[in-house]
Amino acid sequence: MVPMKHILCPTFIVLLLVHCVQAAEVPEVKAEEPEGLTFRILASRAYPQDEDIIQKGVAEPGRDIRDQNGRIIARWIPIVDSQKPSFERPDMVIREREKTLEALVKYDDSADLTGEYLTRIARAEGRPGSTIGIAFDFNAIGANKFARLTSANLPDPAQIRLRRHLGVIINNQLYSAPTIMARIQGSGILEFSAGHTEAERQKVNQEVDDLIEVLHTRYPQTKPSIRTWLFPR
Repeated sequence: MVPMKHILCPTFIVLLLVHCVQAAEVPEVKAEEPEGLTFRILASRAYPQDEDIIQKGVAEPGRDIRDQNGRIIARWIPIVDSQKPSFERPDMVIREREKTLEALVKYDDSADLTGEYLTRIARAEGRPGSTIGIAFDFNAIGANKFARLTSANLPDPAQIRLRRHLGVIINNQLYSAPTIMARIQGSGILEFSAGHTEAERQKVNQEVDDLIEVLHTRYPQTKPSIRTWLFPR
């Protein structure tokens, strides 16, 4: 088992159905991401197999991209304000919609990995002055799902520079997109950029504390004993 903290770089994603019935306009119907924590793979311009999803996403004014059978295959997810600089990468598919920056996230995996499989969430100290972390553990089912999801999105040994990003969605906002470098199973640490100024660091610190409280409320089984995880220095 490879600890997530060693393989995730700190690069730190609704159901639109319209029918025409007697020329009447039908309102947009949205299926939101479940409240809490969800992991999804970001669409990437570096992968030819994402081209169809990206083309559909760019042409879609709403949030959902669906295939010909009506199945959701991608979704535009708002990026949390404090982490926007972490998503300034040429391979990511980003747009601005209603003054909100959104990233295109794939929904064509079968992992369906959510916070329901978590057993622990705790504050983790990051690299001094640069990152802040949240540590987590999965139960056996979640660990297996996480392993499948990351295994299916490993870098190609022949094209090692092509790397997938794992979107971390909390309460329908994209907070992080670490790079998948190896198979992950069991537990890990999510890193968040701490910003460049003291005011930015304080803001991110507060956001992380608020997120942990939200996740503990949503997933009561994750409340840990008093303990802090440390990154290797």
